[in-house]
Amino acid sequence: MQSGLLVAGKISEPLSKTEKMIIINSGSGVGGGASKLTGDVTQIMAQLPPIIESLTGIKFEKLLEQVPGLKQSMEKSAGEDKQS
Repeated sequence: MQSGLLVAGKISEPLSKTEKMIIINSGSGVGGGASKLTGDVTQIMAQLPPIIESLTGIKFEKLLEQVPGLKQSMEKSAGEDKQS
């Protein structure tokens, strides 16, 4: 769960540097505006693991384990969860 939150943060990080955003809704689907944007980010996150695995042959979880800062953060978070 924690790694998913970190990935979501990295996916949405460019949005924090955006000064202005115009969202055009085609009218298809449920919702619009900010709720549509958050739904799109969630959908992108859900699609990442199988896409990465199909392109590289490596499971997404194994790739995440190779990112030093992420691995340290995950281990720290797991240690804090055990103490709670």
